[in-house]
Amino acid sequence: MRPTFLLLATVLALTAPAAAQPALDPVRFATEAEKVRAHLTVSEELYVVGQSRSAALHAAHPVHEIGNRIIGPLRRTDPAQADRLRAALREPGRALDGKVPPARYAQTVGAVLRTLDDAVTHVLGAAPLMAPGLRVRVLAALLEHLADEYDDSIKAGKIVQPVEYQDAYALFRRVRALYDTLPAEARRADADIAALAKALPGITPPAPPMPAATLRKTAQRIAAALPK
Repeated sequence: MRPTFLLLATVLALTAPAAAQPALDPVRFATEAEKVRAHLTVSEELYVVGQSRSAALHAAHPVHEIGNRIIGPLRRTDPAQADRLRAALREPGRALDGKVPPARYAQTVGAVLRTLDDAVTHVLGAAPLMAPGLRVRVLAALLEHLADEYDDSIKAGKIVQPVEYQDAYALFRRVRALYDTLPAEARRADADIAALAKALPGITPPAPPMPAATLRKTAQRIAAALPK
């Protein structure tokens, strides 16, 4: 390249505007954080009853499927904290590989969730899910994801993918936790919440399971009943 052209190319590179970063979607960010929490808490529950393989699958989800959706927005404001969160999300897998006692694994999960809380607070501010508008939108998003996971778990009236059922159950635990923090006058879907609790009672599905279409309609009614 001739010197004049090289100089011009260098000037243009230095003066070109930086690529715009996508705007933060607080609902998506908070929803992904809740999904991380759901996977880790169900992993802990599975490990306690000796289902180590399933526990490991759920512990891996935040690393391989969800992590970057949390770490990316965090890295824009605090790269060091993003690195800490990435390292923390790998700790449950390492603990399971080491076959630690269940009580030790619970401590590991608790420490990771505290690191996650710090990340969410850093990006969204203190107690973000106490903001009513954000909370109900996250609830609606979690209900949709819950129904999707349940769809993937069931075929011909039988649960054929237990891990996907466990995903739905874990998400329901987060739905229930957030729903219960709503003001009494805003909790207008108690009957449908109770129906989901029967359909998703624990890590072992009921027999027979609730039909997928019924579960989705139940989740949609809950979302529709949330305050706008």
